[in-house]
Amino acid sequence: MTVLDNVKSLVEKFFTTNGDFWVIRKSRSDLNIEKCNGVAVKDEKVNACELCVALNETIFKVYNKPEYFHTNCKCEYIPTSLVDIVLDFPIEKITRYLFANINKSKMMKTMGYLIQDSDDMYNLILKA
Repeated sequence: MTVLDNVKSLVEKFFTTNGDFWVIRKSRSDLNIEKCNGVAVKDEKVNACELCVALNETIFKVYNKPEYFHTNCKCEYIPTSLVDIVLDFPIEKITRYLFANINKSKMMKTMGYLIQDSDDMYNLILKA
């Protein structure tokens, strides 16, 4: 991170009232984890590393964004809104992920959730 990047970050933090806004990470690459079928790859055309491609076009809360930059990194965070975001959250993320694995299922049970609660849990997460 350059001195200019540090100054920009400080200015953004100073002029935002609560730091509760969304940013999108942008790389020089046209690739992202979705376009690469879930596999992080280096983009040789623009010399973007695997992690920059994996994080490209990912949206974060400003206070929870990864501070991953490296020498010659050209990624930046741009303030954005969630107006055009499509939620990709099928209920199978709960029924076939949280309750399919014995360890995760045990964890959910300790929190008071059973597979019968999947619809309620899904709606809670969807609302959040």
